[in-house]
Amino acid sequence: DLRKEHGKTQKEIADAINVGRDDMSSYIYRELGTSFASWVCEKKLLRCADQIANTSRKISEIAINTGYMDLPAMSKAFKKRFGVTPSEYRKSNMS
Repeated sequence: DLRKEHGKTQKEIADAINVGRDDMSSYIYRELGTSFASWVCEKKLLRCADQIANTSRKISEIAINTGYMDLPAMSKAFKKRFGVTPSEYRKSNMS
């Protein structure tokens, strides 16, 4: 579920900071111009890209550790966002 970040739902995060879920969603949209789910997805993809480029960890391990259900789910989102597969990204960012 794209609404999960570090195992917490949008409601759990809102509860933790003592605001309503709808208020938090409105704030994120107003300040960032995007939905909570889109913001979480972007953060996950950026974390994946960083780990792909800067570690030798298996891409499947990175996918699972960043909250994706499996490698195909991450690969699809990654290619849509960056225009290349995770493997291609790693090759183009190798030092």
